[in-house]
Amino acid sequence: MVSVNSLHALATECFISTTHKF
Repeated sequence: MVSVNSLHALATECFISTTHKF
């Protein structure tokens, strides 16, 4: 099972990448 910390880090990375696009 994926830890919450890893999931949060992944979500943050996706968020930063998405905001960086625009």
